[in-house]
Amino acid sequence: MKRAPGMLQCSKCGGRDTMTVVTGSYIGQDGKIKRGTVTADKVCYHCDKRGILSFMVQDPPKLVQEPKPRRTKLKSAN
Repeated sequence: MKRAPGMLQCSKCGGRDTMTVVTGSYIGQDGKIKRGTVTADKVCYHCDKRGILSFMVQDPPKLVQEPKPRRTKLKSAN
């Protein structure tokens, strides 16, 4: 399936589901989950279930072209 501009997609399976792996999370005194250290970010969920570590692919950066020089109009001497 073709990727829409700016969308993340796995290069191995074509999946579009991402996953962030966090190590060391815990529940604090107030009962809320405290986040630990991010060990892997933007990992393909489907490949991870199969045991494959595959990072998502972004669109390649576009080259910026220099603008074309503009022609200047000559003023008539009437």
